[in-house]
Amino acid sequence: MNSFSHRFSPFVDPIGRVSDKPFSQEDGITDNPLLFTGEGLLLLSLLGRLEKSDIAFCDNALVEVEVAPGLYRRQPAYYQNQYKIPMNAVSHDEYNGVCFMVAASPEFFRSYALDIVNYGERYGWQFNDIAPRTNFFEALFSSPLKTIKELRAYLKDAKENPHDTNSVDLRHPAHIIALGQWRQLRDRAFYKIAAGIDLSLFDTLYLTIATLLSASGDPFKSRGGTKLMSWFRILAIKRLNGEGLLLKLAHKLFERILTKKLGTDYPHKLILNYFDRNDDGLRHPMIMLVKEYLELQKKH
Repeated sequence: MNSFSHRFSPFVDPIGRVSDKPFSQEDGITDNPLLFTGEGLLLLSLLGRLEKSDIAFCDNALVEVEVAPGLYRRQPAYYQNQYKIPMNAVSHDEYNGVCFMVAASPEFFRSYALDIVNYGERYGWQFNDIAPRTNFFEALFSSPLKTIKELRAYLKDAKENPHDTNSVDLRHPAHIIALGQWRQLRDRAFYKIAAGIDLSLFDTLYLTIATLLSASGDPFKSRGGTKLMSWFRILAIKRLNGEGLLLKLAHKLFERILTKKLGTDYPHKLILNYFDRNDDGLRHPMIMLVKEYLELQKKH
């Protein structure tokens, strides 16, 4: 067993990606596996424990889910619901996970971030693995009336069938579905940092504001996932030397706000709340890694 999969066992799927729960062959589903794998790889790097075999292992897992350069799917093969319809399209969380891998080992993974940016710029920042290489905006510019009519039909169908989104998707053109996987400016800015591309002032301002907004509100809303993601994103940006003056200020304010709400060990409390929810008594390895990282920071 590879050292990476051994560290995270039994929270690892058959192709080596980390899951938020022990992997079950019966279930066969891993939720946000690239995100959790990227987070784990980044923590190991920050702790000075990342090995070449870990990098190669995670690279193989990433290749398994690559649809095209810069476009990834959540599962090696799409699983099906009771209606035998493909589902579980990739989310922006997975792309953040790839960028966390870049931060863990820029010399090895940076090309993946460049692929993401190139794909995004080519296809209007729409990363739809079920409808690859489709662009809503190109269709809108070439046939505006037809595309608007298609979009209205899709929105009507989605409103009438809110609990059957996968069937709704299959009834409409690919370029309409692609709009649902459009990436926000915050995510694009982070992809560019991971790719080693200098941000425009507009990108920087948007990411700065998004970081500050993510610190507001209930820290445990959505199991604390939003704030936890922001914390990992801050770690990655620092690791990639992507902090300018504005982002550095936003990061300090983010830390101050969360510290006031939860204490100086807020990352541990967030990840404990997010992962420590298994009925079988197993504790996710990510919890201990975050705790060890925070202890290491205190020594410095």
